[in-house]
Amino acid sequence: MDEINIPRDINEDYYKKTIADNAEYYQYDQELQKNYELTFLCDEWLDIFCFQTPKTRNKVSVSVIKNHIEKYFGKEIPSNCLMLAIKHRNERHTEDTSGNVLKLFMDEKAYQEYLKTYG
Repeated sequence: MDEINIPRDINEDYYKKTIADNAEYYQYDQELQKNYELTFLCDEWLDIFCFQTPKTRNKVSVSVIKNHIEKYFGKEIPSNCLMLAIKHRNERHTEDTSGNVLKLFMDEKAYQEYLKTYG
């Protein structure tokens, strides 16, 4: 794993793209303020490993993704941090009626390669 440089506080652009300009993120405001480092790690993992196209049909449970992220970084991740990162990045996902992320679309081949490499 490459070293991840976590910012010392919430970058204004990151905050603006999530909480400030999007009413649906207000419920995550305290979670982000308290755990921005963990949200940032989720964002980084998604950037590295979440490959999607408009044709991607493979769906992976967010609890499984959360476990992958925790194993990869060796840190416990609150579910809201992952949900915030998924929504912030505008990743394709499924939601329940309350807006909670249930599954994340991931390219099947890339996901299987991830499992083979990082298990």
